[in-house]
Amino acid sequence: MTWQTLNEIAPPLAAILIFCTGLWYLGVWRKAPILKVFAVAAVVLVFGGLGLNFASRFFRWDNEDFVTSTPGPARGQRSVVQDFPFFVNYASTEQRIELTPQARGGVSASGSVELVMSVRDPSGKLLAEDRKVLGSNGGNSWTPMVTDFESTVKGQYQLRIEIPEPVGEVKVRASESP
Repeated sequence: MTWQTLNEIAPPLAAILIFCTGLWYLGVWRKAPILKVFAVAAVVLVFGGLGLNFASRFFRWDNEDFVTSTPGPARGQRSVVQDFPFFVNYASTEQRIELTPQARGGVSASGSVELVMSVRDPSGKLLAEDRKVLGSNGGNSWTPMVTDFESTVKGQYQLRIEIPEPVGEVKVRASESP
């Protein structure tokens, strides 16, 4: 949480605390314990929510993997280049891109294919570039291509993949490195 965020939430928090304090004293003055219970419950809920927000950032519970798939080249094309964005939640962390080429139409993957990929940060700076020849794993896919890179800033990154024939689609997973 940044100072700007704290400055934005400070006035509503102060108003809630003043309201709950007034509710508490009203309960004391009127000898109504239910008003005091409401005041305490409101404070616990507000600060419990803030605590969970801080905890989710500290333990990175809000970090979800980016998972998608992208089609390979049309029949008769040698290759196709696919570009798409993915979001990185934390700056200066090790990120992992895993690309798994799948054979077209349930056919067994045979031989080898060469995948080419690159990752650019939000400003367009090249962070990772990789070219690998992947062998068949005996099923309908080739072995995954795994590339690690360090994120520079939080934001939307750009992934570019060159997919050769006979790949039908490529399954993509972007996540923090384990």
